Amino acid sequence: MPANDPAALCLIALALSAAFLILGPTRAFADGKKPGGKKGKPAKVAKGGRPAAEAKAGRPVPEPKEDKASKDGKASKAASSGRGDKAPAEAGAAASPEPAAAESGPGKGAAAVPADLRLVSPRQERKPGQERKPRQERKPRPGREPEEGRAEEPDSAVYSRQLLAKRTLKGEGHPETVEAEWRLGFAFMDEGDPARAERHFRNSLEGRRRLLGPEHPDTLMSLRVLGLALSALDRPREAAELWGEVLAALEKRPREEAFEILIARLHRAVALAGAEGLVKHGPELRGAAARFMKSLGADDPNTLLAACEVGQALLDLHHSAEDEDEPLEISRKIVEAALSGNANTVKDMPELAVHAFSLLAEAALQLGDPRSRLAALRRAVALSERLRGALAPETLSLKHFRARALADLGDLEGGRRGLEQVLKARLKSLGKEAPETLGTMAALGDVLTAEGDVEDGLELMDEAAEKLGRVLGQDALETVEAKLMAARMHMYCGEHLEALALLGGVVEPLEKAAGQDDEAPLLARALLSEAYAGLGDGAAAVREAVAALKIREAGRGLDDPFSLSLMAAFVNACRAAGDMARAREAAEKAAALAERVLDPEDPGILNAWEDLALTLRESGDREAAIRAYRKLLSLRRKALGPRHEDTLAAKRELEALEGKA
Repeated sequence: MPANDPAALCLIALALSAAFLILGPTRAFADGKKPGGKKGKPAKVAKGGRPAAEAKAGRPVPEPKEDKASKDGKASKAASSGRGDKAPAEAGAAASPEPAAAESGPGKGAAAVPADLRLVSPRQERKPGQERKPRQERKPRPGREPEEGRAEEPDSAVYSRQLLAKRTLKGEGHPETVEAEWRLGFAFMDEGDPARAERHFRNSLEGRRRLLGPEHPDTLMSLRVLGLALSALDRPREAAELWGEVLAALEKRPREEAFEILIARLHRAVALAGAEGLVKHGPELRGAAARFMKSLGADDPNTLLAACEVGQALLDLHHSAEDEDEPLEISRKIVEAALSGNANTVKDMPELAVHAFSLLAEAALQLGDPRSRLAALRRAVALSERLRGALAPETLSLKHFRARALADLGDLEGGRRGLEQVLKARLKSLGKEAPETLGTMAALGDVLTAEGDVEDGLELMDEAAEKLGRVLGQDALETVEAKLMAARMHMYCGEHLEALALLGGVVEPLEKAAGQDDEAPLLARALLSEAYAGLGDGAAAVREAVAALKIREAGRGLDDPFSLSLMAAFVNACRAAGDMARAREAAEKAAALAERVLDPEDPGILNAWEDLALTLRESGDREAAIRAYRKLLSLRRKALGPRHEDTLAAKRELEALEGKA
């Protein structure tokens, strides 16, 4: 995975954006609910990122078993996925050509994905087109069984030793060494680390070009998987060039490679849209997607596999697209179409189906569709339990996200119980300081605070943030997310100094991972502004809020739902600094923007009018404040009902103002 960890960034942006848009500044940090309107959906994640919340772009996906045609040496459509690897070689020397395997785990290295912050893409069988038997499950050597509380050795460590042995015994250019490079690259991709996978895919590509020629099917597979890795690393222009090479070779055999040509064209269109914009390449992308969906075969695992790969590439594209929803919608349609025509594949190949439902869950998360997300996660959990067992690491990750989805939909008790079960299992299998365990601990604390158990919830979040910082480092995105969750709850409790201590240093790692203009670091700046305002440091509060607004305006402008979060922080900062003229101007703009870009029932509209009414009252313009409170009271009666506490509070404020008339 690239340095921009999408799953962590997605959840960070989601929690922060939800707090600002639903509850307004300062008091907004009590829970993680999201705006209900489609236009006011949760914030997106960073470029090149991927919540898989979840499944990682470019990571290999599960494959069907060998068929007769593959044993006869015939080309298979599954080659389009790039899994043309042969069976692993025997384990070699104990030394490894890569850094310590632990660095490919959560929070380590340039591309680590915390297991709790993404949906784990399942391990794979081999795809059709492979003559060798699939890898057998490794059994620990006597005396080397995994201890309770310790995770099994990752595949990358095993394949690194194998590669070192091949280099030592066979030499750099030997065919077996080339295949070992290929396998190690896929191990890193499977662990969510395309940055390290890229090097080995390039070595494999160079070797296959030299040994087999530039147009051999195995060489083209190396081009494909390298293209997937580059897309995952947010380098779409380079990926587009590689897919162009693949397409040029395949088009020389249009009849034999018709399906692969459709896939290559669609991948190239996705990469070009990411490099040069959806406005320019949108027609090409939509046309390629339509032709691909028409070609999907019924109960053909190859089509579902290809749909998953394309769907994942489209999920990555939405971060840089002008219309961010369109790639998500296309991704969802492609995967849903493949699933609907592959009922037997879903039954017979649950690993592939788990990956497909994980992609649907991520698309629903980004589209602000929590019900569809929960439905997809339930299917994924059921399949994973049948395939791997209820306590398998991959199943626990899916259960973690299912519990969070329940909490997002208001079922706090169901979410709490689910997270408690996951935490218990992870404490037993991974230990109390494993990043996955701490991620679940932080999420459980968040749900407890939403249930009203602020003391216990905040204690869990503080503990998770402290331990993650010690285990992974203060700049790890998992640590940053835990700090942000704990900080907003401290602010809700009026503990602004504690919140500020947690927020120190969170903006820089987010900017480094996602870019300065990404929503996650901008929302972190807004949260910092709120903390300074709560401490009475109006100048610092204005500084952070203005910086966020300027960055956003220079990038995508200030005419969208996300900008409301930043404008709310600026209004609050100006009030803290005593600059009521600027606060009033910003509050009026925010109220007008909210009514223009949000759905009528979206709570963000209520928050914007509350900010405006409060600002007008504090500025001393009683007549304008009365008009604003009347509008607010009308909106709250319609949205919340006449007896809701917020409705009654607005009524009391209005009566107090009118009594002074």
